[in-house]
Amino acid sequence: MKFIIKILLVYLVSIPFCSFATQLKPTKAYKETILQTRVYNNIAIQTIDIEKSKIFHENKIIISKSFFKKTSINGKIFKMPQIGAPIWIITASDLHVTENTCLTIDALLCGNYHEIFKSNEAICHYPCISDGPELIAFDEKKGILYLDAGTNVEGTAGAPRFLFSADIHTKKIKYLNTFIAPYTAYLSPNGNHIAIFDEYNEIDICNTRTGNILEIHGQHESSAAQYNNLSDIKWLNENELEYMENNQNKFTIAKKNIVNVNSKK
Repeated sequence: MKFIIKILLVYLVSIPFCSFATQLKPTKAYKETILQTRVYNNIAIQTIDIEKSKIFHENKIIISKSFFKKTSINGKIFKMPQIGAPIWIITASDLHVTENTCLTIDALLCGNYHEIFKSNEAICHYPCISDGPELIAFDEKKGILYLDAGTNVEGTAGAPRFLFSADIHTKKIKYLNTFIAPYTAYLSPNGNHIAIFDEYNEIDICNTRTGNILEIHGQHESSAAQYNNLSDIKWLNENELEYMENNQNKFTIAKKNIVNVNSKK
């Protein structure tokens, strides 16, 4: 018996390792495309599209150290930006929202289906986040990224978008608030507020620490022709926002003081 066991052990040891490795299924490689690269003084931020199927895509954000290298071109010296090793990678799975947040959005956009939700037969699907993250602003002084992510829930009002802050130093991501429809972001000079301008001609001012918002709406009158279009948004200082109003081709400059942005969420 000992002789048989010894022969068996010798046989097992003599089998090449690769014979086991070939039985393992290799990790599927997805096609990745660089959508955007932004290089700052010491940080580079890249948005990468991951094609998991012909219809399903998601993004990842790669934050890397950056530096400048002197390069000679036609006898002239130029400082060319270089991207170093990644220090943080953010994917959709890192953007956490509570289940209550998702259910609230479902109920608002898909109807009042509280009983259906309780029976685990929600008509809207999980997880909430279906696309993103996308970089919409970067506070270089504080090292904080502001990220947008969309949901797979959509109703007549549009598709909700989540706003997050991501601190490079602490590697912490925070959910700030939810907005409707795609938007453009304008960060205030000191990074304490971010103005969100959406395709429905509305401006929301969001406190970047608390997530509280102050809404600035285009004025709805009796007809579409009298609707005020907002444009040319810019921060004058940390507490004052300026924008252009267009009412039947009559342009006026409006200013909004946002000192009460913390009063209501």
